[in-house]
Amino acid sequence: MSNGGIAIVYAKESVSPEFDRDKWMEDFVNEAPEVRRIVDINNTPAVVNMGNMDQEITAQVLFYKGGVQINLVSLKYTDTDLIEIAKTIT
Repeated sequence: MSNGGIAIVYAKESVSPEFDRDKWMEDFVNEAPEVRRIVDINNTPAVVNMGNMDQEITAQVLFYKGGVQINLVSLKYTDTDLIEIAKTIT
């Protein structure tokens, strides 16, 4: 990743029917609102971490497709770049 790549992590989650994914995403963003935000990607809510290449903080886009969590992570590419890539997956 430090050489300019992108990691795409797929994770299948087992959650209870009562689990409120939207609330979880809002709470996660509210923990660090200066670096995280929720965006809509093709009618799918996604958490975006802006990242900071100078401080070696990765940019990330996290969203769900069905019951699968998809997380795009990169040190080289910006959050804007990752959102464009996520549009091809959602």
